[in-house]
Amino acid sequence: MLQDEDKDILSKEEFQEALVQNEIKAQFEMISLLKEKKLTSEFKHWLRK
Repeated sequence: MLQDEDKDILSKEEFQEALVQNEIKAQFEMISLLKEKKLTSEFKHWLRK
């Protein structure tokens, strides 16, 4: 999503943007959920697509 919008999230200005912060928060939440759950190999394969 952020790559499509040509945002450089490593720059100080873009990193502080609400859109970037929401994306980072969503990524951390997804990682936390994936760590908690026992995933089937079929679901892991689907996630990689």
